[in-house]
Amino acid sequence: MRHAEFDVIDGGIHEVAKHACHALLSLDQLRFSPDPAMRLAYRQVHDLIGDLGALRITVSCLPVSQFESGAVRDRPTG
Repeated sequence: MRHAEFDVIDGGIHEVAKHACHALLSLDQLRFSPDPAMRLAYRQVHDLIGDLGALRITVSCLPVSQFESGAVRDRPTG
């Protein structure tokens, strides 16, 4: 992976997070809904935003030089 591809992935995560944030704002009324399913929907979108933030931090911490050399791609996965 080259630096440009890395930037595309990071930008994609950012765009998805923006969409999720807009959805969460739209669901604000459901935060304290009497319907447990609606409260759960709100919490799940909230958690999604947190997960995307963690993913973005993880991606930003990956050393791009390892991608460019192929070291990450070639290491055993499990």
